[in-house]
Amino acid sequence: MIDEKFVAQRIEFRNSERHSLFLKVGGLPVHEVTLYLGKFRNKGRAANSIHFVCSCLTILYRELQEACVDLLERLSTGQFLTTQKLDRLVTAARYRSEDLEDESVEAKTNVIDIRRIGVRRSQNSAERQPLDAQIYASRL
Repeated sequence: MIDEKFVAQRIEFRNSERHSLFLKVGGLPVHEVTLYLGKFRNKGRAANSIHFVCSCLTILYRELQEACVDLLERLSTGQFLTTQKLDRLVTAARYRSEDLEDESVEAKTNVIDIRRIGVRRSQNSAERQPLDAQIYASRL
């Protein structure tokens, strides 16, 4: 699977209308997510609510990519996610996306930059803090 990053980006038009996009970094919007977010817009949801959904989908897509899962392929063949993959998603929903990014970068390489040793120690001493139960439940 191609290593792509996904981001939720908010744009504002000249008429002050706010719009959220789900993008591949350096690329175009993801088609199926754009269609999904369109349903929220058609229902008249607030811009912040739509952006929250977009941010949640960012976490979902990042975790599915890390687990090498092609969601559309699984849906087209009628396959469900395994319990392990669901547990991974549940864990990812519990923490801030910034904390998850730091963890995935460290896991991809065994090489440690000596200039970052002091920085890593300070980051490791401050453990990841779980999100509030309401945000966690909304993400799930």
